[in-house]
Amino acid sequence: MTLIPRMTTGTLMNRILLIAAAVLTVLMSGCTTLQSGTSDDDFNADNTYEKIGTVEEKAVNWNWFFSPGEAERTNRLEENARKKAEAEYGKDIILRTESVSGSWNPASLLMLFSTLGYVEDAEISISVWKKRPEPEPAAADIHYGIRYVVIPEEDYTTPSEFMIVEYRTREQLEDELYEQLEQGKFSEEDLEKRQARLPETGRVFITLGREDISNAISRWFTFTCTYGDETVFRKTGTEDIPYVYGTDRLWWNDKSYDINLDWDGELVLTAEDSYQHKTYNFRIVRERYIIEE
Repeated sequence: MTLIPRMTTGTLMNRILLIAAAVLTVLMSGCTTLQSGTSDDDFNADNTYEKIGTVEEKAVNWNWFFSPGEAERTNRLEENARKKAEAEYGKDIILRTESVSGSWNPASLLMLFSTLGYVEDAEISISVWKKRPEPEPAAADIHYGIRYVVIPEEDYTTPSEFMIVEYRTREQLEDELYEQLEQGKFSEEDLEKRQARLPETGRVFITLGREDISNAISRWFTFTCTYGDETVFRKTGTEDIPYVYGTDRLWWNDKSYDINLDWDGELVLTAEDSYQHKTYNFRIVRERYIIEE
């Protein structure tokens, strides 16, 4: 009979502790940071993105032998973290994996003696970023000018007649005087007299054309200009003679009336033709516009 030496309780416990210590040493040596991102400065050197939050995801991995490897476990953690980030911040974001780590879980003792694997507490930290909005372009300096637009109530031009209204400011009329002076149409001595006859604000020019020369005489017309409830002028034409027979086979005539009123907004001009019993309406509008550079 072969005698087997009796193992004392103390000897058994010592061996268990030694085995446990050896296994723990192996397990703990594998629980290191698996991945970490570069610094924020490196990632966002041109300050294109802004950090809006951080998402952390944890999992307990029972790492049986022949189970998915470390990379696959990390991918699973990242996917879960991505879903959490999108639920909180929306999909228009950029995610950066800052760190992935794993640490030994005491539940590994349940697998210690079966040598089937170990249990790991895995954790991932992901920073959430979004692109900064594009900076607003610097506001350009906007320069405004004032112009005067004449708007007829309808198109008064037909093969047998027309009526055109223009408005020129005192400044425009004065510029025309200097142009005429340069062209030698009058002397410098006459310039001051002509300037004295300029209106305070502007002048309305009315040009009409008629197929019938009799209807082109301005005495058939009464011109009324109003500004709000105020009558600026009311003028009846004279027994003048149409001065041009145009290529359009119409007799032309024109009249002009001064505006000495400081006005803004719009003037209304009405021309009544008692020869044809017709009325022509015009609006003279003062408007601001942007000067194109």
